[in-house]
Amino acid sequence: MAIKLALRSIPDSALPAPGTPLTPENFPATKTTHCSSYIQALQVQPLLQRIREAIRGTSLAANPQFPEHLPRFHNSADVKILHQQLQEAWADVTATHPPSPGDWWTGQIEAILIIFAWAAEHDEAIVISEAGLQTRQ
Repeated sequence: MAIKLALRSIPDSALPAPGTPLTPENFPATKTTHCSSYIQALQVQPLLQRIREAIRGTSLAANPQFPEHLPRFHNSADVKILHQQLQEAWADVTATHPPSPGDWWTGQIEAILIIFAWAAEHDEAIVISEAGLQTRQ
């Protein structure tokens, strides 16, 4: 089953402590975008690897025994590296397979590229969580 993910750009200093509920009051995102976890079904390498890295990150889950649980994050240094890798992988793909206008995959990938570009430019972290849901405990 696909999960709607929220990718939020926030200052490194505002990264929530593990187990903190993700609410607007304690989670000051400067920019947010959404994508589907189904984007991981993409079959184009190395872009697939970079997309998976982008939506995985390090766990902020309350229980460290379950690191796959959301939310997860990338600090600002990791965001800059991933942003560059995502751009390069996307450029390689589009050079040989130009995207079709309105293509679902293209929209999902571009949303991820935009939030990583924003965060990299503003020296911010990215937190990945389920859209509209609180942190899983």
